[in-house]
Amino acid sequence: MPRPDLRAWIPEEELPSRIVSGGLLTITFDVFNQGTVATTVPDWVDRVYLSLDTEIDENDLLLGEIENASALGSLGSYRSLTPSNVVPLRFRGPAFVIVETDSDDVVEEWPGDTNNITVQEV
Repeated sequence: MPRPDLRAWIPEEELPSRIVSGGLLTITFDVFNQGTVATTVPDWVDRVYLSLDTEIDENDLLLGEIENASALGSLGSYRSLTPSNVVPLRFRGPAFVIVETDSDDVVEEWPGDTNNITVQEV
């Protein structure tokens, strides 16, 4: 059965190449429906984290939790922006921005929800 396939993307030109501990950070990201049909659930939550590794865990800083307010058509997309956040002093060296679309797994996707996360080093 055809299903939606949500994917997150951080546009390279929107991502800072360097972040400063104690400074402000705002992340812009896009969500695409690469599936052949529209989503049937109108709302889901996208979450954005700042992490010291490439995995989402309790040590990460939640930069934003953005609710999508409408269904997304096949091959449709939208752009979102997190609020400004202060980067904690504990973030030194390489860090990673992680975007997870449909964080609560409410959209029934195909081939599954295994591609809902994108990670970008800063």
